[in-house]
Amino acid sequence: YQAAVQAGERGLAWRDTLTQMHPTFTTTGLERGDAWWPGEVDQYRNLLSLTEGPRGRLLQTLPLEWDFRTDPHDAGLHQGWGRPDLDLATWRPLRTDLYMEVQGVTENYDGFVWYRTDIEINANAEGQQIHVRFPGLFGKAWLYVDGYLVDHRPWRPMWWHNDYRFEWDVDLSEVLPPGRHTLALRLHNEHHMGGMWRRPFLYAESD
Repeated sequence: YQAAVQAGERGLAWRDTLTQMHPTFTTTGLERGDAWWPGEVDQYRNLLSLTEGPRGRLLQTLPLEWDFRTDPHDAGLHQGWGRPDLDLATWRPLRTDLYMEVQGVTENYDGFVWYRTDIEINANAEGQQIHVRFPGLFGKAWLYVDGYLVDHRPWRPMWWHNDYRFEWDVDLSEVLPPGRHTLALRLHNEHHMGGMWRRPFLYAESD
């Protein structure tokens, strides 16, 4: 995130130089909020504060690839696709830093999907305020730890009516003691690109 912030700031500085040369070279008058370039740089600056202080400290970057499966009939909830001992023979790996459609998932797929991964929590993390942050996530979401639902994120059908950072933060302090755990993310996608598109991570919240 440090490199992303630095690159964004350099880019914005060069754009300001163009604006000073002549105002017709750039069009920045309508820029307001997270949907624009300065907002994106601010977002990465905020993520940096969660991983390298002052708001938090990075515990671990979660795997780049998670096990993935579409669920067109919404059977996964009843079949326990969030439980740790699930047979994953029919699942496939999917990257968490790219939309699912650009990775071979049916174009414009509408419906439920699942992501799963296993993580290991070290003993030195015990007693800390552990959060998982999904920096880029489309759709209504449910998060399961070891088969138990821990949180739900609502979603407005028109994606541009949602928070334009498209992040989700869940406090897992009470459900992640040291040891091995299974995280399962159930998503519902509606008429647009879907899934994770920025790699999630665990961080310890600063006091």
